[in-house]
Amino acid sequence: MINIIKSVNYSTKRDIAVLLTIISAVVIPVLVIADNIRSGGMLHDITPSFLYGNEYFAEMFSVYSIAVIILTCKAVGGDAGDKTINYEIMSGHGRGRSFAARTIAGFMWGAIITIVTFFLPMLYMGLINGWGLETDKNNVILRSVLAVFPVIRMTAFFIMITSVMRSAGKGIAIGYAITMGCVFLWMILKDAELKIADYICGLANGAMLFMPDNYREKIIDGMKVKIIDTAVSGDMAVKTILISLIMTAVYLTAAYMNYKKSDRD
Repeated sequence: MINIIKSVNYSTKRDIAVLLTIISAVVIPVLVIADNIRSGGMLHDITPSFLYGNEYFAEMFSVYSIAVIILTCKAVGGDAGDKTINYEIMSGHGRGRSFAARTIAGFMWGAIITIVTFFLPMLYMGLINGWGLETDKNNVILRSVLAVFPVIRMTAFFIMITSVMRSAGKGIAIGYAITMGCVFLWMILKDAELKIADYICGLANGAMLFMPDNYREKIIDGMKVKIIDTAVSGDMAVKTILISLIMTAVYLTAAYMNYKKSDRD
C-alpha cells in the first residue's frame, strides 16, 4: 500500500492544476491583506482577531473548499484514465489496499494541505502583530481545531464522488456543483432560521465556526474596542464532531462499496 501512496503522490505533485491550486491557496490571503492596506487599513491593525471579526476566515473557508475539491479529486482520480488501478490489481494488490491508498492520499492532499494553507495568515499575522483584542485566543483556536472535522467530512465526500465517477475531472465538476447547491440551500435555511442549517454540509459547518455572532463594546486603553463573543458551546462542538465523523464514515463506506464491486475501466 505504501508503494501505491508513493505512486499517487508522485503523479499528483506533478499535476499543473494541483500546483496552481496550492500556489493560489498561499497567495490569496496575501492579496486580501494587501488590498485591505491599499484601502486605507494599517498593517499593524491586521491581527487574527481583526481577521476573524471581519469575517475573513468565514469567507475564506468557502473559497478554500474549492481547493479541497481540486486537491482531493486529483489525488484520488488523477490516474483513473491510464489503467493504473487495473495494473495494481493485476499485480496482486487487493482492491481494499488500492482504495485505502487513494483515500489516504486524498486526505493528505485535500485535507492536510488545505488546512495548513488556510491557517497560515492566522500564524504569520499573529507573529507580526500579536493576537489582537477583539477575540479570545483560546476560543478561536478551539474553533479552528473544530473546523478540521468539517474539512475531513468534505474531503471524504469528494473521495466518494471521484471514486464513483472514476474521473478527477468529473469529480471536480460534480463536487463543485453540489457544493454550490449546498451553499444555496444553506442560505435559504439560514433565512428561515432553522438550526439544522449550519450542519447540512461541511462547508456550512466550517464557515459557521468562523462567523462572528454577538459582540459588545469595551473601552481598552482609552479606545473603544468591539469584543466578539467567540465562546464555543458544548452543543456546537458535539454536533460538529459527531455529524462530521458519521458523514465521513458514510461517504467512505459508500465509496468503498462502489470501488469494490465495480469493474475498473
